[in-house]
Amino acid sequence: MDLATVQSDEDRAKLKEAANTVNFQSVGWIGFYRNTWRWSYQNTLISYVKWDLSQPDIPDTNEACGAVNKKGLWSDRNCTNKFLQVELSMNWHDAQIHCRTHYVDLATITDDTENTFLANILSDVGLSDAWIGLHKNLWLWSDNSSVSLSSVNWESGQPDNVNGNEDCVKASTEGLMADDSCSTPLPFYCREHRKI
Repeated sequence: MDLATVQSDEDRAKLKEAANTVNFQSVGWIGFYRNTWRWSYQNTLISYVKWDLSQPDIPDTNEACGAVNKKGLWSDRNCTNKFLQVELSMNWHDAQIHCRTHYVDLATITDDTENTFLANILSDVGLSDAWIGLHKNLWLWSDNSSVSLSSVNWESGQPDNVNGNEDCVKASTEGLMADDSCSTPLPFYCREHRKI
């Protein structure tokens, strides 16, 4: 099994139909990459293209993978990108609903590389904190996967559960985590790509 290869308008229509079937609202990986744009499947050169306006823009050498949006148009993207920072401010539960409706879920951070990546996004857009998918129900990620509290990069003195009301976790530009009231409106991170 490999990422989707789109070699005709018919293939593009099938991909778009599959995306519509699952109410796909985001951007998802397709199987081409830059080294003279090739499909990952059988390493063949692309002969059919459907770039979005001003794509590929290739602002830096890290945008070497192809993605398709809900309109079936292509863009070049950073190959390691898994997250989308949403600048709307919502409480944690509404942020979770937004991510689950339009993307996959609130961000689940699995290693230092992802943590640093998310901190850099916040810093780049000038924000100080954003929701991630960690919440306290015996501390779980939003997707119900377990977390080892020792693996979380907590701010000093965190989690502190002020007034017994801090059951959700936010990330900062320093890549540090703190618990906060789930009703606090903050921007948030979504896991970006949904399987279709």
